[in-house]
Amino acid sequence: MVELEIVFTDVAKRSLKFIYLYYRKKAGLKVAKSVKGTILADIQKLKRHSRIGNKEGFLQNLEKGYRKLISGNYKIVYRIVNREIIIDTIFDTRQEPIELLKGLKK
Repeated sequence: MVELEIVFTDVAKRSLKFIYLYYRKKAGLKVAKSVKGTILADIQKLKRHSRIGNKEGFLQNLEKGYRKLISGNYKIVYRIVNREIIIDTIFDTRQEPIELLKGLKK
């Protein structure tokens, strides 16, 4: 089995940074590192098991093959393109789903 390369979009990088900064401010450095570490560990699982995430039905009409992987309160939205796993965004599932679509269009 060949491992795929993981690539973060700018939107995904900003999402992860926002999550980290939010938890650092609200809960402290240790919690912020833990939440970020859990998300990154779950993303690493995609290297060997790229299809463990379900298809993201809310984005199906965009016809880009979006998939989702749940990590705590977060939805990691990604696509598989050739030999890469593109991490498009990391979305807080406590938000309204329409915000997911807005975030991807930025």
